[in-house]
Amino acid sequence: MEPVRRFRDPIHGFIDVYADEMEVIQDPVFQRLRRIKQLSFADLVYHGAEHSRFGHVLGAMHLAGRALQRIKERCNTSVDDVDIMTARMAALLHDVGHRPFSHALDSLFDSRPDQSHEALSEALVLGRFAPMIEGGKGGVSPKRVAGLIRGRTDAGKPFLTQLISGQLDVDRMDYLLRDSHYAGVKYGIFDLDILMDSLVLAEGKLAVSSDGVMAVEQMILARHHMFGQVYHHKTKRAFEGMAKNVARPLIKDGVLEYPSPQSLKCESDLLVEMDDAWLMRKISSAKDAATAGIAQDLLKRRPFTEICKYDPFSPEYGLREDQLARFFSVKEHVLANLQSAGLEPRDLMLDASSVLPYKLLPYSETDDAAGILIYDLKSGHSELIEQRSAMVRSIARSFTVHRMFVRQQKAHALKEYLALNSNSSGAR
Repeated sequence: MEPVRRFRDPIHGFIDVYADEMEVIQDPVFQRLRRIKQLSFADLVYHGAEHSRFGHVLGAMHLAGRALQRIKERCNTSVDDVDIMTARMAALLHDVGHRPFSHALDSLFDSRPDQSHEALSEALVLGRFAPMIEGGKGGVSPKRVAGLIRGRTDAGKPFLTQLISGQLDVDRMDYLLRDSHYAGVKYGIFDLDILMDSLVLAEGKLAVSSDGVMAVEQMILARHHMFGQVYHHKTKRAFEGMAKNVARPLIKDGVLEYPSPQSLKCESDLLVEMDDAWLMRKISSAKDAATAGIAQDLLKRRPFTEICKYDPFSPEYGLREDQLARFFSVKEHVLANLQSAGLEPRDLMLDASSVLPYKLLPYSETDDAAGILIYDLKSGHSELIEQRSAMVRSIARSFTVHRMFVRQQKAHALKEYLALNSNSSGAR
């Protein structure tokens, strides 16, 4: 097949798009991704970070095709055109079910696995987009596309699942470079060309040849740094927490509703208007005085102020275990003395954000191929990246950043209160 359109992308250059993919892209539900920011409220910190999910999924689709074409040429394997088009379609649609502001409100909706954005994307693939996929000329199956999005092992070809939903997937490859570019930082940069050129298969599993080890290390370290510097930035987390505090009562009162995977099968048109602007209109409609006050702070860019934190990404915290105990001491003291500190419950906001830069064995009960394999082309021997790399072993652990925020107008009073009660609170 010949491409029918070329998109000019700031990260990957020209992205070729085929007829089947173009029909999906033109759909109003897919076009909605143009109006959903990739990094939620990060543009209120890094002004350039206004990029959308639309650009990200185009980039992921491009990388899926590029990776499989390279593997096909290098390894002379059973990778065929249907595999390539299936992976491209899965990458293109893997985020189509995302809620407004991407992950900002996930915790309010994702209490059950069947409400995750992956489940919503699967419902759209098997519903609204199924006729487009089945009617195309690429021989692609909607069920197979949905399986890749949900991380289900593709029969006989586990490398496809790993490429779409694994620790070496095209999702991470694209968002690290894209987010770094638009945020104006250098933390997410790694050698994509070397990594792509090093992709091989080892017994049906996705692997990287030995000459690509440093590129893999770069990517894992880039993810570690991006979480510490961008994704978990204190002001971004403050705005996300404020949005949750406003959205929570609106959801409870039925003012803010979002379709379930089941309802999307017959009501997918509802999604067209459910973008970032729609959510902000809902937030600004809050009637309760306390909620409306936080909504106005959010709309006028008045973030809650960080009062106390435990941040293992910072050297001064990571090397001192007593810092975590100190944080919890301050938190418990403030919670027990809100009135004395001049606070209402709505004035305080607690945040805990966790990240695992790279997951070690065991992965899960059903997946033994989630790790990144390094393959020696001469000996035919393969091993996990953590067996080869001391750097990966050193950062392959869960990090949790704990923060306590207070409404900006009350920050000075709380700081004074903590200074006067430093002995009992543990603050200093």
